[in-house]
Amino acid sequence: MSIIIVNYNTKSVTEKCIESIISQTKVVEYEIILVDNNSNDGSVNLFANDKRIHFLPSNINLGFGRANNLGYKAAKGKYVFLLNSDTILLNDAASIFYSKMEKSPKNIACIGAFLLDKDLHPNQSYGRFLTMKRVLSMLITSYLKKYRAKSSDKNHWGKYEDWMEVEMVIGADMFIKRDVIENLGLFDESFFMYHEENDMQRRFHKHGYKMALVKGPQIIHLEQVSSSKCTLMDKKIMSETGLFNYMRIWLTKSQFYILKIIYIILKLPIFLDGRYSLKDSCKYFCFLFGLKYKR
Repeated sequence: MSIIIVNYNTKSVTEKCIESIISQTKVVEYEIILVDNNSNDGSVNLFANDKRIHFLPSNINLGFGRANNLGYKAAKGKYVFLLNSDTILLNDAASIFYSKMEKSPKNIACIGAFLLDKDLHPNQSYGRFLTMKRVLSMLITSYLKKYRAKSSDKNHWGKYEDWMEVEMVIGADMFIKRDVIENLGLFDESFFMYHEENDMQRRFHKHGYKMALVKGPQIIHLEQVSSSKCTLMDKKIMSETGLFNYMRIWLTKSQFYILKIIYIILKLPIFLDGRYSLKDSCKYFCFLFGLKYKR
């Protein structure tokens, strides 16, 4: 089994993640492949000398998908376990995943865990494929209520004995069959960050595969540690860049432009949103219209 982690200026949490893997994984053989996205926080000096891992430094920030693809090129395992750097294994999750996948139906491509937050409460663990109807629904909800409700997966906690089929497993912990990746590829490198796991799993689904959450693995997901230094607006633009890229792939050209027009109209009230400065709002609209923002 190959465990691939991407690090970008998250030296401390990445170190804890690796230590949790090594201390908890008892049953299966594994390798840890760490891809570093040109960190400047001392990560390279620390991990380059760690003989327990296969360290792959990049001289540029490749983003999430491309970095995982780089790690996959070095992977040798039967299964590929893509694990966020801001996760902590509380038990032998890797071995449990391995055992579950060995017994899984042939049409299962990817499995994940019912994740926990830092307080050990149920955390977001799955999502749905993005369709035009769903994006517009989320957009209108955000417009009317000023916020988007979190996934309702927490309400399902404890209802399933072993397997729970989902449309997509979130990108924090994806345990994938290697033969599926060999046939259908890993991440589309046109994505930098956000929504690439949704695109990949929708591609799997298009070819008849399914995804599921399984009980047993216990994993904490701290969430967004690597982007904690980004401004709220920078995160928003990165996320929506990924969203628009996704919709270009999965919608017709006319559907995409209709969606984009409605999206822009419904985003006009951002100028009244107290979380953003006028400068940030102008930057955002330059992004929406494909214009270069001038500081």
